[in-house]
Amino acid sequence: MDGSARRDVCTALKEDGAIVVDGASGQVCCGGFFVFDTSYGNTDGGSRNQAGSSIATQAGGCYVIVASEDVCGHAGVPPKRDAFLKVYDRTNKVKRVPIVE
Repeated sequence: MDGSARRDVCTALKEDGAIVVDGASGQVCCGGFFVFDTSYGNTDGGSRNQAGSSIATQAGGCYVIVASEDVCGHAGVPPKRDAFLKVYDRTNKVKRVPIVE
């Protein structure tokens, strides 16, 4: 990842909302993206999970990865021992993927 792309991602990671990445090019399309129609999402978690699962079903062929600072860690704080990402693979059904250091 080049310097400008890295800066874009790091800036987006500090904001609320989703980071949208083009799956073909790997380019960050936008940060701070909010899903307002969460009616397609599951209700098994908080608003982040509902939004992630909802957009995965609405966006057609989209994968959504839900991560949080408290689970994944941040600068100076490693991920929890049993940390995982929540992945929605074009559906509102979650797959838990362990974070491996």
